[in-house]
Amino acid sequence: MMRKCVINICVGLCAFASYADEKAFDAVLQCHSAADEPGLIVQLVQSDEVIYSGAAGLADLKTKRPLKVDDVMQIGSVTKMFTAAAILKLAENNALSLQDSIGKFIPDINPKYKDLTLFSLLTHTSGLSDYLGDPVVNSVWGNYASLDKVIKIITRLPLSFNSGDTHIYSNLGYILLGKAIEVAAGMPYHQYMKNTFFKPLGMDNTFVVTQGIRVNDVVGYTTNFDEPKKHIKAEKSKDRAWKVDRSWIHASGAIASTLHDMKVWNKALMSGQVVSEKGLNLMTKKCDLMTTQLQIMVWG
Repeated sequence: MMRKCVINICVGLCAFASYADEKAFDAVLQCHSAADEPGLIVQLVQSDEVIYSGAAGLADLKTKRPLKVDDVMQIGSVTKMFTAAAILKLAENNALSLQDSIGKFIPDINPKYKDLTLFSLLTHTSGLSDYLGDPVVNSVWGNYASLDKVIKIITRLPLSFNSGDTHIYSNLGYILLGKAIEVAAGMPYHQYMKNTFFKPLGMDNTFVVTQGIRVNDVVGYTTNFDEPKKHIKAEKSKDRAWKVDRSWIHASGAIASTLHDMKVWNKALMSGQVVSEKGLNLMTKKCDLMTTQLQIMVWG
């Protein structure tokens, strides 16, 4: 049975009181996740004050455990924001330059890739497309692989366009940035992120998933395209489910965190604790493309 929710909300931020009408927010949240479906968690923050936190739905369809607001969850491609900040941090410490070519950090990379700059990888304007959907990758990415092996396999793919001509979102590019971080920092990506960001900021429940598919007992699901209401456990390798060891995602999407820690990160990033004001401006600056008048928001 299709559930229909129609809600009209007219709220001015300046009209928020020091407390939120939790029932109203709960009603909105419930419209987006039924009690017997995979869940979601939401937090609203204004001027560093949490005005609402809520969870709806299940952490695991089999055990029926409800999702909680303090559950650790994989944040997927939001990881790219952390990776971009790490590259900027290393640049500010003169460990690398945004104009360095990726070949400086991966000397034996596919010759077609070697002159791509870190900046072009950060902004998804390098010419790389993606490795998602590549049959060779799909046949092996259910199992752990070292970063070097992952890079060797995914960099077989051709460039899709000349660097700087246009913008195509690329997980591949951010995996290469992860390798650049490791070389420049002299330590694994997960260790650099912990030492530089997570530990100093007190993000005690944030970490890089270096191997495996799931985090604790929060299960990821995908939707069966033929039966939209049928949710498939992401650990299963059948029925169009997405079974991917996190070693194949690495710096493009392998971080796990909590609502609380993400609030800490956002405050630190915007207040200059992560990168300098100049660095933050770079992260949020629009990028001009060579062949069009288009400007895009690009970092992450």
